[in-house]
Amino acid sequence: MAKILIIDSGQALGKQTARVLSREGHEVQFHRYLTEALLRPEIASAQIIFVESDQIAADPSNSLSWLLEQETQPDVVVLVNDPNEKFHQKMIEAGALDVLSRNANPEKIKETLHHVLNYRASSRKDRENFLEDAVRICPGLVTSNNRFMECIKLAGQAARSDVNVLITGETGSGKELIAQVIHELSDRSKGNLVLVDCAALPDNLIESTLFGHVRGAFTGAERTQEGLISQAHGGTLFLDEVGELPLLIQKSFLRVLDEQTYRPVGSQNLKRSDFRVIAATNRDLKGMVSKSLFREDLLHRLMVISILVPPLRDRREDIPLLAEHHVQAICRRHGIARVQLSPEFIIALGGYPWPGNVRELINALERSIVAAGGGGVLYPFHLPSHIRSRQGEMVQDAGPLTETRPAVGTARPPRQADRSERKIPEPFSFPPLQEEREAAIRQIERDYLERLMEHTRGNISQAVRISGLSRSRLYGLMKQYGVRRFK
Repeated sequence: MAKILIIDSGQALGKQTARVLSREGHEVQFHRYLTEALLRPEIASAQIIFVESDQIAADPSNSLSWLLEQETQPDVVVLVNDPNEKFHQKMIEAGALDVLSRNANPEKIKETLHHVLNYRASSRKDRENFLEDAVRICPGLVTSNNRFMECIKLAGQAARSDVNVLITGETGSGKELIAQVIHELSDRSKGNLVLVDCAALPDNLIESTLFGHVRGAFTGAERTQEGLISQAHGGTLFLDEVGELPLLIQKSFLRVLDEQTYRPVGSQNLKRSDFRVIAATNRDLKGMVSKSLFREDLLHRLMVISILVPPLRDRREDIPLLAEHHVQAICRRHGIARVQLSPEFIIALGGYPWPGNVRELINALERSIVAAGGGGVLYPFHLPSHIRSRQGEMVQDAGPLTETRPAVGTARPPRQADRSERKIPEPFSFPPLQEEREAAIRQIERDYLERLMEHTRGNISQAVRISGLSRSRLYGLMKQYGVRRFK
């Protein structure tokens, strides 16, 4: 039996689907609107969610992320009035598992559910097995975030095949780790994982670096040199920052991909190299294709499997895990006694947006350990000043950070005390007026919403009348501050 949630503004259609699935022995809940469902307790236990397309069409990726990031890691099926290939692709790319017509007959609904349940069962087992192997290879690949878990699952699928993979995500988010795991757990693990930093390739030596050259091919070529593609024979060629490849080289490389042969610079002979490609980028390659800056045919060849790595700010629950892991790793590397992380330190980490992602976090931890000067505990004042000065930029309550791992945190921090009770900050970390004002406004808004929900007992219509906010704005603020209708 599965726990199913149906979100459909068409009450008759939604209830019909609910009846069909209930007869199959499943526990089914029905809501007419996504904004309402997100505030109900049953969303946290749903394993499969059917949602009407009109309610997520404006921003599919963001809307679906609210559903996919629930603790149960639900699978989502989008219900649509008029299914078409373009819309289907858009929904799948946003994270939906399948797309189903709202007017589907009962047998089609049951068939879709059967496929989802089978996929869910096999997917969970595969992910658990692969995660164990992945962490063994890359100990820094620690996570409890559903979206990052999905990346690891896709990496597992890629490792079992020999197709090309495109990994996208912001700088420092972990694309290199995912590439390493795919290679190490693939049948090509005995071969080399050859890194090509496309952004660092010298313009006048790109072809020579990739394809190699023979002696005398150009001025300075005093001996024959093997290229990176040759070194990747039997292994994996990792094209980091692939969006930086010049168009001319893209054309040459596409031919190499198609034929698995290449010609060293200055040579008349073709050579063969059996390699698999993993590419990574922080750029929008589809947008570059539309501007004729990247070849569409090459993009299609690279993204047989596509993995989007979420930024650290979207996986805040991983910050304590990553901090604990990397602090201890840094201590071992430098021969320093074990360092503890204070609860305040963890909360401070959660209050920073980490534009440099995990890479920036590691750098900040290393600097903090140096600043501690051999002290056994890290506190917020050990953090670099640019991080301390931006506290509060993440508007979500930092509480969940300290609940993830009791070893590095405590219970949810108490609400901010009255100004007269606050500790006066150290002079070097005193915030600018604008930041203090914005932090105060956020605290006032959060307190108001909590009192409003308590006063109205979760009655949204009454809350809208009292607050003067529109219904959508009220829902948006409640989502932003983590305020629930019912405690």
